[in-house]
Amino acid sequence: MKPTVVTCGIYLFSIQSKKVLLCHATHAAWNSWSIPKGLPDKEEELYAAAVRELYEETGIALKQLHIISVHALEAKKYQKQNKMLESFLVLTDSDLSEHTFVCHSLTEKQFPEVDKWKWVSLEEAKKMLHETQEKNISAIEELICLNR
Repeated sequence: MKPTVVTCGIYLFSIQSKKVLLCHATHAAWNSWSIPKGLPDKEEELYAAAVRELYEETGIALKQLHIISVHALEAKKYQKQNKMLESFLVLTDSDLSEHTFVCHSLTEKQFPEVDKWKWVSLEEAKKMLHETQEKNISAIEELICLNR
């Protein structure tokens, strides 16, 4: 069996709106939404890869936000792929309501990887996210309660 592919992502949670940011892959054949995520570069640390992917897929630079806390979440194995999700919860109280989203990363066919963005409640996220990412929502709810 080939080695497991690792993908790194961020659940960016706005304390102000009480919502998490989701992205939609351009030309996706399914209507699933995802956290901003992607593959780490060679020898890139997992959190650094997640931060880079957030910027590439949304135009949001974490270093420009007021971060309340960052939490590494438990790695989750995809059910149908030889793939692991390494993800992080980032809590911010920065106002992102006026952020203009832009996807800086292009696919091999030269179109943006992401075409839509949504801020949704955690309840909505449970219904919209890929099953692997949805598995982290209960842990996220607990972490948010601890940070109040």
